[in-house]
Amino acid sequence: MFFASEELIALIVSIAIESLFVAICAQVRKKDWRKLAIIAGAATSITHPIAWKLFIELSPYLSFPMRSLSIETGVALVESLMYRWAIGYSWRWNIGLSFGANLASYSCGLLFYYWQG
Repeated sequence: MFFASEELIALIVSIAIESLFVAICAQVRKKDWRKLAIIAGAATSITHPIAWKLFIELSPYLSFPMRSLSIETGVALVESLMYRWAIGYSWRWNIGLSFGANLASYSCGLLFYYWQG
């Protein structure tokens, strides 16, 4: 699979932000932060290309806010399942962690988008 340079940069930045967010949260809660950071990076590398494609494919049908909300919600839920499967912490912890990581990544992306353009 080949990525456009813009997509590859977004993927790398998303992995960095989400892994860092998860590592910090895990460190604060005395969880295995190294394992969670690796899981977050792996989960993001799986879901990001799918989300990117969906975002483009749905553009004629949904407004930017609706696309963002629906895709990011789906991604956060899928990633929380991956966290649960890999690490086994509570559903509440995994969902909160996943939504927080995706919100951090998405917010940084929005800031960059509006700052750039």
